[in-house]
Amino acid sequence: MQSIKHLSLILCCLFCITSCFEVTEEVSLRADGSGSVTLTINMSESQQNLKNYLKVGEVDGRKIPSQAEIEAKFVEVQTRLRAMAGLSKVVLKRDFDRFIFIISADFSNVKVLNRAIVEVTKLLNEAPYSNFQPPNFTYTDGKLSRRVAYPHQPELYRQASLSERYLMDTARMISIFRLPRPIKRVSNDKARVSPSKTSILLQASLAELVKGEVVLDNAISF
Repeated sequence: MQSIKHLSLILCCLFCITSCFEVTEEVSLRADGSGSVTLTINMSESQQNLKNYLKVGEVDGRKIPSQAEIEAKFVEVQTRLRAMAGLSKVVLKRDFDRFIFIISADFSNVKVLNRAIVEVTKLLNEAPYSNFQPPNFTYTDGKLSRRVAYPHQPELYRQASLSERYLMDTARMISIFRLPRPIKRVSNDKARVSPSKTSILLQASLAELVKGEVVLDNAISF
């Protein structure tokens, strides 16, 4: 589950107690290396269960954060990101009725994007899987690379309970990159280039990421 730590942000603690969640990351890059990023965490398929968990404050004897605690963490993340040089238009939207959460921002270059991810990771250092290493984006004219340093752990899936396997099998990760020019090559053979050649889509289940059947690393030439 370390493979999605950088995407789950402040709700990662809830991921451990619910299934059928979807994380979508969207990165739109401009030719000068600036761009925008949007992260959508959609747990609407488990909304009723999550509402019940929040009411009782625990599940299987394990304490979970209250809505007020989650809200406070959102405010902290928003405050830190808005104060970061090179990051602008930081918006955090939360819907506790449907359990859909969106974080978006503009970045002046991918180094700023990397710093923002590191900052959020630091804020979550008490959460499960806090030893996650943040992803590293690099950009030179005509090439965007993304490296995610996490270990493949197929034994984690093999040793998991049936309910944990179901969580990993049903949880979905969607990655969308939009580029300023037509794409020439991608290094990840699971990535799908759009008909317009200016965007790519990469989808995987959490189980595929944990078992190493799909990786998020990619080098895109355009």
